[in-house]
Amino acid sequence: MSIYILDSITQLARPSLPTVSFYVFIFVGLVFIYLKLSQPTRLSQIANNMRIEENKFDLASGLMNQSISSILMQISYILLQTTGIWTVTSSEYDFSSFLLILLFVTGIYLVQLLGFYFFSSITTQENKSFFRHRITHYEFFTLIYLPIFIALTFIPYDYNLIMIVIIGACSLFSLVRSAIYLTQYISVFHNILYLCTLELLPALFLIKLVLTK
Repeated sequence: MSIYILDSITQLARPSLPTVSFYVFIFVGLVFIYLKLSQPTRLSQIANNMRIEENKFDLASGLMNQSISSILMQISYILLQTTGIWTVTSSEYDFSSFLLILLFVTGIYLVQLLGFYFFSSITTQENKSFFRHRITHYEFFTLIYLPIFIALTFIPYDYNLIMIVIIGACSLFSLVRSAIYLTQYISVFHNILYLCTLELLPALFLIKLVLTK
């Protein structure tokens, strides 16, 4: 029975499946299992924090006290973001192009990370941290990306448009939510500066990458 199901899935899948994606999905799945075993409420807390705007992110729950889980979730985000862009921009699904996009996404991520830290030094008040607020976006997107990307991998149709819409919607959500958060602490000028340098500019680079595939 199980062999029949696997054979049916294979027949439904696209003719040329991105092999690297399976390894990414397995890695992120193992990360979720680790988090569920070590911190049973961790994944649900991420979803709740994104759902409730008033629930700001306590500095005590930041990267320093949950370094392993946070780092694993950030790596998972980078890999899934890379996988999404790679499947849209690549037709051959070769590993070399995956590595190039991985370097590109990682570079943008590190630049944004430095920017988040800078703006957090301006906005942090008592137990409120923009750095933690923004990092949690990536963790939340990881929860969204994994099941959707797995499902899209086995759709026997061209899912590139769906992938673009999902990544674009997450980027727009993060942009709007971060702008609203920062409005409480910084001037309109600094808010625009943040949006242009750390949100819009990386998005434009990604759009250019997709359009020049």
